[in-house]
Amino acid sequence: MREVRKNYLLAYPKKSDFTQAMSKWVDNPNKNTSIMSQAISKYELMPNLYFQEEVLKEISAYIYDTDFK
Repeated sequence: MREVRKNYLLAYPKKSDFTQAMSKWVDNPNKNTSIMSQAISKYELMPNLYFQEEVLKEISAYIYDTDFK
């Protein structure tokens, strides 16, 4: 989770952009739109989790706000 957060923070430092981008990607995982291609190569593409958009945004906001030390 630390690496995911780190990569998304580098690409999307503003919380609103971070949560929007992460939510959109998790809603529709796609190798071509991933910002973590090395993780996909190592672990494969994650499956679609079928959460509602609002739930994905809440999860993304939590990840943004949490320092996973």
